[in-house]
Amino acid sequence: MRTNGEGGRYWRELWVAPGPQLAEAGYRGELTAARMRIALILIVIWIPVVAWMRRALPEHRIGLEAGAAALLEAGLIFWLVRRRLFTAWIGFASTVLDVSLISSVLALFVWSGLNSVAVNSRIVYPLYFFAIMGASLRYDARISLVAGGAAAVEYLAIVFWAARTWPADPSSDPTASLYGRLDASDQAGRTLLLLMAGFVSARFVIRSRRLLLQSTRDLLTGLANRGFFDLRLSEEGERATRLGRPVAVAMLDLDHFKDFNDAFGHSSGDDLLRALARELKEFFRATDVVARYGGEEFAVVIPDSGAPEAAVRLEELRQRVAGLLIPVPGGPPAGVTVSIGVAAWPGDGENVDAVLVEADRRLYEAKRKGRDRVISTGRRSTPA
Repeated sequence: MRTNGEGGRYWRELWVAPGPQLAEAGYRGELTAARMRIALILIVIWIPVVAWMRRALPEHRIGLEAGAAALLEAGLIFWLVRRRLFTAWIGFASTVLDVSLISSVLALFVWSGLNSVAVNSRIVYPLYFFAIMGASLRYDARISLVAGGAAAVEYLAIVFWAARTWPADPSSDPTASLYGRLDASDQAGRTLLLLMAGFVSARFVIRSRRLLLQSTRDLLTGLANRGFFDLRLSEEGERATRLGRPVAVAMLDLDHFKDFNDAFGHSSGDDLLRALARELKEFFRATDVVARYGGEEFAVVIPDSGAPEAAVRLEELRQRVAGLLIPVPGGPPAGVTVSIGVAAWPGDGENVDAVLVEADRRLYEAKRKGRDRVISTGRRSTPA
C-alpha cells in the first residue's frame, strides 16, 4: 500500500525536469524522433498518394496537403535538433507540433464538410498515439503528459466543432455512409484513451530513466561514470569539429587522498568524495560534463572553451577545493587539495581522445611540480 509520502513522490516524479545525464539522453532521443518523424511521414504520405491515384476524392487531397506540410515541419525540426538549437524546450515544441499537425488534418475534414471522417477516422486518429509514444524518447515525463493532454484537448475541440456543424442532411456528407455518425460515448472513449496514453508514456519514461541513471551514474558521488563520460566526450568532439568551436578537457586528482583515508578511515574518504562531487555540480555549467573517472580522479568536458579560459575557471575551483573541509573523527575538520591538468581541441591534439591524453599528462606534471596547481598549455597557475 502506498503511503501519502510515497504517493506524493509518485506524482511529483511526473513533473521533474531531467538532470544533465538525462538531458543528454533526451537530446539523442529527440534526434531519433526527428529521423523517425521524417521516415514515418514518408511512409504515411503514400496512403493518400495511392488513394488519389485510384480516385481523386477531397479527403485524399487533404491528406496530400497535410503530408507535404508535415514533411516541411519534420525537415525544419531535424535541422534545429542537429544544431542543438533551443534544446531547453524543443522537445515540448516538436511534440505539440506533431499533435497539432494531426489535429489540423481532422480540422480540415470538418472545414471541408467531411465531419464523419474527422470524428471516425481510422487512419489519422491513430497517429496521435505515434506522437505520444514518440514523446517518451525524450526521457522527460513532462513532455509525455503534455503530448497526451494536448492530443485530448485538441481532439475534443474538433469533436465539438464537428457536432456543432454536423449537416442536417446526411446526403451533404458523401462519406457519412462509410464512416458513420457521431457517437458521444465513442468520442468520450477516444478522448480518454489519449489522456491514458500520455500518462502511460510518462510512467514508462520514469522507469526508463531510472535504469539509464543506474547505468550512467557513479553510485557513490552521483556524478556521471566513466562510460558515460567517454560517450559524451566523443559527442562533444564531433560537435566541436562540426561547428568549429573549441572544447576543453580537464583531469582532476585529489592530492594525498590515500593518506587522508589512512588517517581518518574510508568512511570519511567517501564523505570527502561526496562533498567534492557536490562542489563540482555547483561549480560547472549544466552543459559541462562532470564525471568520476576512477578512484579519486575526476574528468570534465567544457564545451566552447579553450585551455586558457578553462584554466582560469579551474584555478577558481582549485582554490575552492583547498578550502573544502569535512568533519572527521577525533579532530578538527579536514580536507585535501587537488591537482588539475587541462588541454583543449584543436590546439592540444588532433582529436578529443588525444586531448584527453594530454590533459592527463599535464595532471601528472602538476603532481610532479608539487601538487595543488593547474597546468595548462605548459603554464602553471600560482598556488594560493
